[in-house]
Amino acid sequence: MPCAADSVIVQAENLPLRRRIVLAASAVLLVSVALASTDYLINGLAGAEPGETLLYEGIPLDATLLHLDKRALEEAYHQYLLLLFSIWLKSDIAEEQRIRNGLRKARKAYNAAAQQIAKREQELLEMDRQSQQRRGR
Repeated sequence: MPCAADSVIVQAENLPLRRRIVLAASAVLLVSVALASTDYLINGLAGAEPGETLLYEGIPLDATLLHLDKRALEEAYHQYLLLLFSIWLKSDIAEEQRIRNGLRKARKAYNAAAQQIAKREQELLEMDRQSQQRRGR
């Protein structure tokens, strides 16, 4: 004896092409979001402090390049501030909140990157110290 639920299920062949495409795209999007969320929860949170930027993860230490990274960070921060202040000087009062948000964002990013660079500099100093101790023995 057929029940009411049996009449609700529609076979894909009976759906219009447009609806099948929409359903397929929705399924792909749903699976993509699920995989991305799982990847973020597994890899994005593993070993990271809340709010910590893993800027140099998987990148080998190099004293010369680290110095250039530090210089580039300072130059990029300076260029961004020039842009923000240029916008602020050209705009009306309504833009002030956006400028403040931009300043906060720039400082947060700068500080996160600067901390990672400082951490790498400490690692290089420690490696150099250990190398000198081995040579002194």
